[in-house]
Amino acid sequence: MDFRNTNWLTRDDLSQILGISRSTLDNAAARGYGPPFYRVGRLIRYDATEVQAWIDAGYTVPKRTATSGFFETN
Repeated sequence: MDFRNTNWLTRDDLSQILGISRSTLDNAAARGYGPPFYRVGRLIRYDATEVQAWIDAGYTVPKRTATSGFFETN
């Protein structure tokens, strides 16, 4: 992968693209859900091409249910 030519997204960018809150994206990432990301120190970045492939594959960010408190897929 050539990192110089990658279009990087922040968590704020991605939350806006997906139409979810940043905290939902943070929680999903902490539980191993969501698109792959790269951590450089404290920074989290998403490769836009990998995010698009993740969306095209039909993955979704799980939502917390009011009764269970667990994350479940859509």
